[in-house]
Amino acid sequence: MGGDEFEAVGLSAASHAVTAADFGEFYDREMPALVWFVLALGADGDTAADVAQTAFVKAFSVWDDLRHPKAWLRRVAQNDLSDRRRARQRETISDELPDQIDLLSAAMAAELRAEQREVIAALKLLPIKQRQALAWCLDGFTPTEIAESLGMQPTAVRQNLFKAKRALRAALESRGRHPR
Repeated sequence: MGGDEFEAVGLSAASHAVTAADFGEFYDREMPALVWFVLALGADGDTAADVAQTAFVKAFSVWDDLRHPKAWLRRVAQNDLSDRRRARQRETISDELPDQIDLLSAAMAAELRAEQREVIAALKLLPIKQRQALAWCLDGFTPTEIAESLGMQPTAVRQNLFKAKRALRAALESRGRHPR
């Protein structure tokens, strides 16, 4: 898109360049964090990367209108992951599936320390509401912000966080890890 084309839609080339640069910086900063967020929600490595990329594609199309892009991205990613799970549940499940599916793709697993893999595995054992609340909390959101994003009461979020942390601690201790 050249300068004349931007002006035709009411944008100057300079303002578009600033917006694109802002988005690029946001992407570089938030993409790894968003992948971890989706992993914490229980996705495998490939799905987490896919969901995160899809969320960023959607964010780019509405970038100028986003007031809270970090929270917006997580909500879009969480919804996308839920949609994918529902679609997968509708598929016919074969009796030939392995007893345990790999938690992460080989490339992602190679990058993770053993401790990180254990935490992700333990997170996947939590009930969905606890896992969601903890994933948002680990990503730096307050219980009030989490409640607003998930459509819950802040007290319910705090209860889910308490239960999630207790269950996660117990799961890690049973594996010989001593969480902080």
